Amino acid sequence: MARILTILARGYLFHDKNGTVISGDSHDRIDYARRALCAWCSVPEDGKRAPGKEWQLQTDFSELHTEFPELVDADGIGWFLRHVLRTADFMLTHPENVRSTSLKYAEVIQSKFAAAWRSKVLQYQIPIFAPQTKGAWTLIRYYLANRQDDCEWVVLPVANFDAYFGDTSFSKKYLPKIPVEIMERSNAFGISRYRITEEYLP
Repeated sequence: MARILTILARGYLFHDKNGTVISGDSHDRIDYARRALCAWCSVPEDGKRAPGKEWQLQTDFSELHTEFPELVDADGIGWFLRHVLRTADFMLTHPENVRSTSLKYAEVIQSKFAAAWRSKVLQYQIPIFAPQTKGAWTLIRYYLANRQDDCEWVVLPVANFDAYFGDTSFSKKYLPKIPVEIMERSNAFGISRYRITEEYLP
């Protein structure tokens, strides 16, 4: 999915809707590309969230329909959700044209995919180090729990953190992006270890 979103973003950064390369600084179109991604990912709200909270992230980008009618409809159903649901509808309508192993997932997709995708769209919008995220300060909490009185370094169990987050994105994508102003890493003596800058500690 990360590759798909990257391809979409590049398209709206560097090309117009006819595919013509746009001249000028692409950095000036970052907000435009982000709106395109939001439109493509759009999922109508489920009605359970309390409205009017400024800090809340949204998943329904129906307001972008005028700007990106090809990516989201007036009801807030984005291109991706519409594509997946239409695929499930086709499988259920034409079971003779679908493998039985695929067909058994069609009803599940039809009933549960929107909710799962809504959760994912919220997740995509949260910065990895945002203070309100559940796992944003995991490394700092782990550091505080495991630091010894006589040493400011703590062993960094990268494999364990990957397991905690469910894939290798943490070690391969996010860990290298942590600024040195927050965390210093060392591989002395063949051991991966780290320490947190004092200003980020309680």
